[in-house]
Amino acid sequence: MDAVLIREAGGLGDVLQIGSAAAMLRQLGYNTHFYTLADPAILELANLMRGIDLVHPLRIAISQRRERGDKTYDRYQYLSAPLVHASLTDARQSWNRLYDLFCPAWLVEMAAAKQGKRPGLSRAQAFVEACGFDPALTKPARLLVPDRPVVLAAAEALKSNSWNFVCLWSRDPARSIPNALGDLLVRSIAREYGPTVTFHFPEGACAVADARVFRYPDDVSSVKPGRTDAVGDILALMSAAKRVIAVDTFALHVAGSLGKPTTLLCGPTFPETVAAHYAKINAWVPEAPPECYGCYYLPDRGFSKKCRSNGCKILSEVRDKDVLRLIEGAGEACVRS
Repeated sequence: MDAVLIREAGGLGDVLQIGSAAAMLRQLGYNTHFYTLADPAILELANLMRGIDLVHPLRIAISQRRERGDKTYDRYQYLSAPLVHASLTDARQSWNRLYDLFCPAWLVEMAAAKQGKRPGLSRAQAFVEACGFDPALTKPARLLVPDRPVVLAAAEALKSNSWNFVCLWSRDPARSIPNALGDLLVRSIAREYGPTVTFHFPEGACAVADARVFRYPDDVSSVKPGRTDAVGDILALMSAAKRVIAVDTFALHVAGSLGKPTTLLCGPTFPETVAAHYAKINAWVPEAPPECYGCYYLPDRGFSKKCRSNGCKILSEVRDKDVLRLIEGAGEACVRS
């Protein structure tokens, strides 16, 4: 019998967390089939997730996509293949089942945030609950780590197989550390804890010259990888890292899946929620959290368009001394402040 999982959305961190539910279905004896966006990077990641047997691309224009939580599946032509798949039976009269993962996690978050509460489930836990399991039993998704030439290049450059992996910038500026502050944090981490590989999105971020800082991909690869190649590179680099320092982005969930001691910096989301199913996480929390802390992008909780153009004002309050203190204690317990 097949478990047919559908999710017609990214990003990579959400897709990775679906692996928590897929693995539990696999343990029940299901063959797990994941139908998702035909984004090469998403497909690359999904094929590296243990617990998923086959990945199927959905041919879909985002403008034609259903709203989150819309259960009128037969209205959407792009869902016809997974719907047919879920309706099939095999010779033993076993049955396939459809699991809709677009998006129980978002619905949980919005319901809590609109009431001024902290969401009680991480996204992985919400996916697990949507598949009929106890969310308290959620474990991090497991990953196959590919062999990548970039790791060999980095190891040669760093002369070590244990470095710091830092990701202070998300594709969403509202979850990113301001560039100048990020440069300072990276330098401080490298000074205190040795060679540091930093992964960054914005132009000019971490542009400071420092012999202990290796920017990905500039300083660890002879070629500039595309987004799909970067998925495998990040997994390979982080698998050899001693510790991870990250904002709430894909790097956090890779670190959690690999069991790396991690220092987490959040602003629009709550670390106790996003990392609830991970161990070895120390989280930064502002000393006097303003009302917009954990806004979950809701205007009535303080979010505005300026948060994406100017960045999250809460994350601008991060201080390097606080981050270094948290790094020292990362790995001692589950999420804590």
